[in-house]
Amino acid sequence: MPASNTYETVAGGSGAGPGFAGASVVQTHMTNSVSRTPRYCSSGFRFAWSPLKFAQVPAASGRWPGGDGGVRRIRFLTPMTAAILSNGRKEGAFGMAGGGAGAPGQNYIERIGGQKDTLGAVGQAEMAGWRCVVIITPGGGACGGRLN
Repeated sequence: MPASNTYETVAGGSGAGPGFAGASVVQTHMTNSVSRTPRYCSSGFRFAWSPLKFAQVPAASGRWPGGDGGVRRIRFLTPMTAAILSNGRKEGAFGMAGGGAGAPGQNYIERIGGQKDTLGAVGQAEMAGWRCVVIITPGGGACGGRLN
């Protein structure tokens, strides 16, 4: 299988505001981009990577909850370089008016045998075939304290 160059955008949770909940697993402040779905990647296109998981991470709690972050688990089928440019990895998005903060994101390489090597918010790694990168995107902050 030939190597491919591709740019993948990964979605996170947007923040809530007075009167509305945040949206889950969306692109915020970014236009003309899309996260490829597992269905798209298996629809006849040839990539040197394969998405294994695409899931949501629970949102921050509040009267109006923040949007859910996402989990992308990508397996590399051939040796290649993986690079990431991300943010929100040290602390989560703040909540407003008593709402909870969103969870920060994480990036790591999952090696055969289960070893996990942290990959920074901005970084790259040489990936041997059949290794995985896991990207957990941040959730959005909530707005307002919980109603009883």
